[in-house]
Amino acid sequence: MDDQFEWRSCMYRNCIRTVLVAFGLWVCAGAAHAFDAGDLATLLASGKCRGCDLRGADLRNRDLSGAQLEAADLRDAQLAGSSLVGAKLRSARLTGVELHEVRLTGADLRDADLTHLHIDRDLEFVDLTGVLLEGARFSGGRRCGPLPEIGGWGCSTP
Repeated sequence: MDDQFEWRSCMYRNCIRTVLVAFGLWVCAGAAHAFDAGDLATLLASGKCRGCDLRGADLRNRDLSGAQLEAADLRDAQLAGSSLVGAKLRSARLTGVELHEVRLTGADLRDADLTHLHIDRDLEFVDLTGVLLEGARFSGGRRCGPLPEIGGWGCSTP
C-alpha cells in the first residue's frame, strides 16, 4: 500500500513539474515575439521610430500618416484600418502584416519585406497611389524595380 501511495505521489509531482515547465516555455516564447513597449510609446508620441521593434503591436485604426518607420520590425503587427499615408517604411520588415483597409497613399515601401503577400491578390483593393515599391520583396520571389512608364507594378518573377 505504501509503495502505491509513493508511486502516485511521484507521478503527481512529475505531472506538476511538467506543467510548470511547459507554462514557463510558453511565457518565454510569447515574450520573445513581443514588441518593445518603449518603441511603441515613442512612435505614438513622436511619429518617429526608425529601426524599432513593433513585432505584433496592435496599431489598428491608428493615424500613422507620415510616420518614420525606416527599418522597423513590424512583423505580425495589426494594422487593419490604419492610415500610413506618406509613411516612411523603407527596409521595414512587414511579414505577417495584413493590409486590409490600410491607407498607404504615398508611402515609401522601397526594400520592404512583404514576402508573405502576393502582390496581385493581396494588394488588389489597396490604394497604392504614389507608393514607392522599388526593391520591395513579395511572395513567389517577386521583387519590384522602378515603376514602368505604362501600367503595372514594375515587379518581376524570378
